[in-house]
Amino acid sequence: MRTTTARLAGVLAGLSLIATPLVVAAPSHADTGEGTVTVNIVDDRGQPVKAVVQLIDSTGGNEILGDPTTPASSYSMAVPVGGYGVVVMGGWPLMSCFGVTGCDGLGITSPTTLTFASAVVTATEGGSATYTAVLGTPTVEGAARAGETLEVVSPMSGELADAFGDFLAPSVTWLRNGDRIRGAKGAAYTLTRRDVGSRISATIGYPALLKLLAGISGGLLGIAPDAFTSPEVTVTKNTSTTDLKLSGGTAYVRVSGAADEASGWVQLTMKGQRATWARVQDGFVPVDLPNLKAGKYKVTATYQGNGELLGSKDTANLTVKKAKKRKG
Repeated sequence: MRTTTARLAGVLAGLSLIATPLVVAAPSHADTGEGTVTVNIVDDRGQPVKAVVQLIDSTGGNEILGDPTTPASSYSMAVPVGGYGVVVMGGWPLMSCFGVTGCDGLGITSPTTLTFASAVVTATEGGSATYTAVLGTPTVEGAARAGETLEVVSPMSGELADAFGDFLAPSVTWLRNGDRIRGAKGAAYTLTRRDVGSRISATIGYPALLKLLAGISGGLLGIAPDAFTSPEVTVTKNTSTTDLKLSGGTAYVRVSGAADEASGWVQLTMKGQRATWARVQDGFVPVDLPNLKAGKYKVTATYQGNGELLGSKDTANLTVKKAKKRKG
C-alpha cells in the first residue's frame, strides 16, 4: 500500500504532468484567427495568486498560458478564436475549475479527465477578453462566544480532501489580541471565559509538506501561497437558558448554556416575599420555598450569569390552597 506521502507526491506530479504536454501540443482549433485572452488570478481577499493556467475549449483542445515552470498571477496571450473554460493550478484549493469539470478528482482513485462545460472567456478575432479567476482561502468559522468553537476551514475540497483529510490541514497559530495563545493547537479552538472581550484571530499557513512536495514536483513551488492572518473577532459572553419547575414546596432551577457546567447564582423572587439566593452547581440548584399563605404567586428564577454566560430567567405560577380543617 502506498504511504500518504507517496500518494501526495503522486498528486503533485500529476499536476505537473497535466501542464507539461501542453507546452508542445498543437492547438486543436482550425485556422480561424486569433484573439488575446488575459487571465488574472486573485484570492477572495483580493490578493494576487501565482498559479499555472490552462484553457480548455469545447472540442477538448487546450492552451497553456505562459511557462508552467514559472507560475504567475496574470497571463496575456494570443489564442485561437473560441470560448474557453479555465483551469487554475495553485493557491489554497490547489486546483480550481471554471467552466470545466474534473478538478475534484486529481487522479487519486481514477484518471483525471478535464472536460469543457461552459465558456467563461471568449476570444474573438483581433479582440481581447479578460477573465478573473477568484480562488478561495481558508476561513475561520464559528460563533465568537465563550464556550463555542472556532475552526479554520480549508477551501481544498473534493477527492483530494477526502483522501488526505487532516494531513493537508493548514498550519494554524491562534492569537489573542495579537499574541499567541499558549496551548491552542490545530485547526479548532474552543473559546473560554478568558477570551471574553478579547480579539481572536488565526495566522494560517500552507501545509509545509505540500509546499515541500510542490517544490520537488517540476517547479510548482510558486503555487504555494503565503501565510496570512484572519480578521479579528471580538468574543462575547454566550446566552444561557433558565428553566424553573415547582413541586412539593421546592423550586428546581436548571441553567444551561455553551459551558459544560453552568455555575453562578440564582435569585428566586415572589411578590411580598424576601428574595432567596442560591448557588448553581453543574447547572442545577433546588431552592426551598418559604411557608406561604393561600393564594396565587408568580415565582421568578433569575440567573445572574458568570464570566462565560449572560443572565436569563424563567417564571412559573404557584397556587397555594387553604389547608383543610381537621374534624373534631
